[in-house]
Amino acid sequence: MKKVIALLAAVIVLAGSVEMTAAAATTACEHSSHWKEDVKDTFETYTHYIKVGTSTSGKPILALCLVEIKWHHYNRVCNMCGKIIASDKEKVYELHSMH
Repeated sequence: MKKVIALLAAVIVLAGSVEMTAAAATTACEHSSHWKEDVKDTFETYTHYIKVGTSTSGKPILALCLVEIKWHHYNRVCNMCGKIIASDKEKVYELHSMH
């Protein structure tokens, strides 16, 4: 009977330690501190027309405008676990030029 109780106590202790290890392994990082990692810059271009005047017949006079936008892409990286927690881009500049 003492052997059964000792064996049962050993199983309970071992099972308890396995559960504690599993619980610790599943603790998630809260990403409370992060830094900005530069990724790349990209350029977007397109054209559109702008009314610059009116002809004597009343029709609009249009000029072509070229637009260039520079975007800076970056990742937010957690200081604790190193995981990328977000990706985003920001506009660096927008340039319009008439041709």
